[in-house]
Order: sequence, then C-alpha cells, then structure tokens
Amino acid sequence: ACTFDGDSRAVLINTIYLKDGWREPFNEERTEQGTFHRSNGKPKKVDYMRRTDRNGTIVRGDGFLRYALPLNDVGRMVFVLPDEGVSLESLLGSPEKVTALLRDGEEKNADVDLMVPKFRFQDRTDLEEILQSLGVRTCFTGMADFSGMTNTPAHVSRGLQESYIGVGETG
Repeated sequence: ACTFDGDSRAVLINTIYLKDGWREPFNEERTEQGTFHRSNGKPKKVDYMRRTDRNGTIVRGDGFLRYALPLNDVGRMVFVLPDEGVSLESLLGSPEKVTALLRDGEEKNADVDLMVPKFRFQDRTDLEEILQSLGVRTCFTGMADFSGMTNTPAHVSRGLQESYIGVGETG
C-alpha cells in the first residue's frame, strides 16, 4: 500500500480498466481440472473452461495457431497456441513478430474444441529503476523543476505500476 505523509504534495494515478464478458459465456458445468504446461517446464493443476465453437475461424500462422473470442462490448480476446517445439519468446521477440502474431496467417473455418485455463494474475512493479534506465532521472532528485505545479520544492519519491487480470467463465 502507498503511504502519504505531510510532505506529500500530489499523487498521479493512471489506471486502465476493462471489465467485459464473453459474448458466449463458458458453461461452468463443463469446467474441469487439468494440467497446464508452463514455459518453465513445471506442470500445474488448473481449472480449464471448455466449450465447442461450431464453424469458428482459426488462423494458422508461422509457428502458431490463433483463435479469438468476442467480448460483449470492446472487441475480443486473442489466444495463441505455439506449435510444438516453438517457444513463446521466438513468437514475441520483436514488435514486428507480435504484429505478425496478431495479423498474419491463413484463416480456416472449423469446429473448435476450446480449453482455456481460468486464471488470475496480479503484479506490482516499482518503476523508479526502470524510469531512470530510460533517462528519466532529474524528477527523482532535489533538482526537479515542478514550478508549473507548485512553488514548493518537490520531487518524485516513488513510481509504481500495478496490474490485475482475471479470466473466468463469464469473461
């Protein structure tokens, strides 16, 4: 948790929030436990949501399969399954590769048996070291110039990024 004292002058908060549901939710009765094979080689027991989409559009790309599930309000969630022996790192290694992953490939209509692990992920990252490595340094020192915001000497004492994502049967 962030704490503020009498010297705190401002707090800047940036949040991206998306809460949406699947256009066609998964049936909770079909959710079952299975083994998820992580990239580090350690298997993990997880709950898999299951469904069959008739005449879905899958995309075969160079080293992967792609499938997207539409959401109610804002688009779709894209799932990528690397081919056997293909690492995620090789598919995500550059902005151009990520673009190809999301755009390239040959479309094919097929019945799709989908198994998606339910998951929740939460992370908190201290940004001070990252920002300084990118050249953002002066704002963390007594040499910072925030005169456009305050006439009291000020500096940035902390930068944080927090993220959370949860995926379940309804969205």
